[in-house]
Amino acid sequence: MFTALSVGNPGHAEEIIDRAFRADPDPAFLYQLGLVAQAQGRSVAALDLYRRYQELAGATVSPETTSAIEHFAAGMTDPVTVLNITAKPGMLLCVDDKIVGMLPLRTPLLLAGGTHRFRMEGPGERLETGALTIPDGREAELRLIPGAKGTAVALLSLSPITLLVLQPKSLPDATTQAVYKALVDAVRKDHLAPLPKARLDTLLRKQPADCLDQPDCQYAVAEEAQARSVLRVAVTAADPKAATSLAPTDSCSVMLTYLDVNAGQVTSTAEAKSTVCAGSSLTESLAAALQQLLTESDSRPRGMVAVSSVPIGAQVRVDGLLRGRTPYLKTSFGGVHQILVEKADFHAFQTRVEVVMGKVATVQAELSALPPEEPEPPPTPLQIIAVPAAPRAAVVRRRPRWRLALGGVAAGSGILLTGLGISALSLDGQCTQTPAEGAYCRGAYATTAVGGGLLGAGLALTVGGVVLLAMPGHLPKE
Repeated sequence: MFTALSVGNPGHAEEIIDRAFRADPDPAFLYQLGLVAQAQGRSVAALDLYRRYQELAGATVSPETTSAIEHFAAGMTDPVTVLNITAKPGMLLCVDDKIVGMLPLRTPLLLAGGTHRFRMEGPGERLETGALTIPDGREAELRLIPGAKGTAVALLSLSPITLLVLQPKSLPDATTQAVYKALVDAVRKDHLAPLPKARLDTLLRKQPADCLDQPDCQYAVAEEAQARSVLRVAVTAADPKAATSLAPTDSCSVMLTYLDVNAGQVTSTAEAKSTVCAGSSLTESLAAALQQLLTESDSRPRGMVAVSSVPIGAQVRVDGLLRGRTPYLKTSFGGVHQILVEKADFHAFQTRVEVVMGKVATVQAELSALPPEEPEPPPTPLQIIAVPAAPRAAVVRRRPRWRLALGGVAAGSGILLTGLGISALSLDGQCTQTPAEGAYCRGAYATTAVGGGLLGAGLALTVGGVVLLAMPGHLPKE
């Protein structure tokens, strides 16, 4: 068997395990068949076999195996149909020629939607159904009844869906899981089907995060899921001090509130008392309380409420719950009910109607428009008043002393050099000695270059000195 699996031949392994289980229906063979189904890509069948093995083997399942199964289940994405099967006990049940287990099955059968054949085998007996179409992602009840000439008659009925809302959210995880399991078992005992988590998660993606805390949103989700009811479950610790640390082994009471989705109204409430918050005692108590609520709901007289409005498209609330929009026609419990019709920009319309069994209570709402809102007066324009600036005190910009000294020396030196340059230029070409009368000069002064240089330097120094003296000083720091 293990060799066949290890070399990639799950079909041969399945034949070996099939023969072994028929000879000795040991739960361990169901686990091995689960491994085969997983290797063949039949994930829903594998999960069903794993769960059945866990239920039958109980505490003998190793932690490693449990962890591997839970990891596999967490990765499941295929839709699963849950079948509660009633059939002749002591027979072997096969689906599509694959072993499922010995009847009666302790847990519901998990099955992929589609066409399937069911077969029951016993000593000298083999009963098989025809092709049966199983809906996807629903919960149903299947009764297999022995027929003539090796046939089995299949009676399939879809279980009404109920949306379970467990409160408060502050319950410890272990207690939440224990109560939820007992609740699911109780719901199935009363032939209802809890809305599958995968389907609920899909519906909640379009809703606000606190959807399940709001009655309007609970009703909208249940109606879209085609659920029959919303079952609100409030858990209370027997000891108020243990409310936030309530353990599955602690005493608690559970209050059930049943909302009939078809009627859109709460049927009643019932309390389920239990010695502990888990196990079969809680399941039995919940099932009894739920049965009481179902009986009350089914016995209530029903009629219809029709609401029209001008303009159409107004929201309709019945006893505070948002039921739909106009034109509106839906079932309601008999009795007096409060009707509220609302539309944006119109006055709300409110009235009371009496619903009589089998009759239609009619409401016509003429909505009057709200007066237009008066425009807000324009804001008062801002007046800008010019305020003359205060006169500023005269600022004295003092020149640094070094600049005054340097400017004065430069200007004085420039004037001196300028005078020397002019004198030199005036001597240019004149005789160095005064000649006798009628004689020529024997030598003349050539001072053009020297005089020009002195004149230029003098003028530059003079101008530089004046600039140094005239430049204002720095502004004083405030």
